[in-house]
Amino acid sequence: MSWFPGSTAASIANGNSNYLAEERKVSQPVLAQANLPTAPQESKLMVARAPQKGLLAMRAFRGQRGQKRAVGVVPQLQTSIICSHKFRFECTTGESVNISLLNLFGILGNICSVANTTLVGWAGSLRLKQVEIFESAQSVSTVNSVISWYTNSSANLADKLTLNSTIPYDLPSRNAAVPPKNSLASFWWNTSSSSSLALFGLQTAVGSIVDVTIDFTLGNQAGGYMQTVSTASLGGDYYLALDGPASNKLVPIGLPTTH
Repeated sequence: MSWFPGSTAASIANGNSNYLAEERKVSQPVLAQANLPTAPQESKLMVARAPQKGLLAMRAFRGQRGQKRAVGVVPQLQTSIICSHKFRFECTTGESVNISLLNLFGILGNICSVANTTLVGWAGSLRLKQVEIFESAQSVSTVNSVISWYTNSSANLADKLTLNSTIPYDLPSRNAAVPPKNSLASFWWNTSSSSSLALFGLQTAVGSIVDVTIDFTLGNQAGGYMQTVSTASLGGDYYLALDGPASNKLVPIGLPTTH
């Protein structure tokens, strides 16, 4: 191997420490830069993130039930206060009765506005969901449990809208039905409708339990129906019998009531 005066080997052999110092100064920045991501790696990273960003952007544009909407647009809101509840009643006397719109509003709750005279309901509209009759065992041979759905304001019946269940006298039984399509009870009704409109009919035996599941709104009308009673304290809350305070044979269970 030939040694040339300007070569690296010659410098080392001659003890040239200045060259080694320059060598370290050059090599250290090169090693540090090797740890940084290069331009091609950064571009791949950006491409990999692009689909995720696009998915998040699509989600940001989705409103209620997956509908797309522009960012910043206020979504629709149901402002009416809608409640759903199952009310339970006990039949104190064998009953065959038509249930009117006034009766249904009465079971939803009322406040006494005139002592011992008048109650005012706080519900503004309602829609019946289901009626169930739990018949008790009887001492007679048979008991008829009937739920009849009315189709017009004169309470004419169609056979296909009447559910009749003949129950063995020694066994309890359940008779349940939902309002058929296009029956009066299948629609929403408010307090501007005729209060005497009969929505369905019931026939039950003494000791039976009747459950009524109903949707209703609170205070979206000028005022609720007024109910006439004989006993009530001013400002008191009352839930009335399913057949109305005058008859008072299907009395509510677990709620303050009057007649």
